[in-house]
Amino acid sequence: MKRYLIIIGLCAALLPAWAQKGETPRIENRRIARAGDLLLVDLTFDLSEIKLASGHSVVYTPAIRQGDSLALLPALIVNGRARHILYERSQRRKRQPDEVVVRRKNNRAQSVDYHARIPYADWMASARMILVADLCGCGWEAESSTTADLFPIHLGDPRPSLAYIAPPAEEKHRAINGSAYLDFPVNQVTINPDYRQNRRELETIRQTIEAVRQDPYAQIHCISIKGFA
Repeated sequence: MKRYLIIIGLCAALLPAWAQKGETPRIENRRIARAGDLLLVDLTFDLSEIKLASGHSVVYTPAIRQGDSLALLPALIVNGRARHILYERSQRRKRQPDEVVVRRKNNRAQSVDYHARIPYADWMASARMILVADLCGCGWEAESSTTADLFPIHLGDPRPSLAYIAPPAEEKHRAINGSAYLDFPVNQVTINPDYRQNRRELETIRQTIEAVRQDPYAQIHCISIKGFA
């Protein structure tokens, strides 16, 4: 009789320890983006259809898959009431530093915001997001785990693009000042280019005016000349 009771106990312990309906939580919001060498994953899991026994739990592991390439994200652990109390009392260490642990409150609407950051690889640009549910705590590769295909990832061309904005046209005004020192014979006011250094001084004025006049982007509006003796 004792032997029979032990067999029954072992069989009961091996039964799947999880939900009665809604094995895969719904994804309400999703945002997948690349930021430099990182891939940013933001999801919202809707657990409202998950019904979990008090002493049981299920581990959801989001993953990115493309052919033989696979990248695992931090896990989402959903505990029943008693299992969550035990989890907190035992101060269980997380398997991953960013894993998320929540207590499922049956028959209530419940959503979980999930955020993950993992190193980016080129193959992720056209991969798929999947969700692996570990039903017995044996590891997501165990036979009791289930895999759900969630959605494709389309990151597009990761190369940055440059946007050019033409500034509005602006009229600029510039004033050029110059000075020349001319010499006059005694009791005369006529400018004589051949007198002393006058030709060199007059050439300086001419070159200043020509520099502006030959500029295709400039127009001469006025020239003001003042003389002092």
